[in-house]
Amino acid sequence: MTGGKRAFRTLSSLALLLSFLLLSACAHHNPLAKWERSPNFDTRRPVVVVLHYTAGKTAEGSLRTLQTANSNGPVSAHYLLGKDGTLYQLVDEDKRAWHAGDGRWGTITD
Repeated sequence: MTGGKRAFRTLSSLALLLSFLLLSACAHHNPLAKWERSPNFDTRRPVVVVLHYTAGKTAEGSLRTLQTANSNGPVSAHYLLGKDGTLYQLVDEDKRAWHAGDGRWGTITD
């Protein structure tokens, strides 16, 4: 796959994910997503949206990382979008998923 095609697919996937997030803004469980609960979250409401790229070869491998206390510490995400377009939800939207390390965005710190 060429760099341009890869970038287009990545941007298309991000646009699709953002659309899913906007459609489900008032719901805790997105009806368009497959529920794959992660225990790695807490009760504080999220204040920013962060998009990450996972370097795993499969969605299943990324799900395992986001659902366990891996060697770098427990991490999670609200959503994971598989290469095949499957959308997985791991954390309720009114809960805070855990970032890999200290969270910081501009003047907002975790």
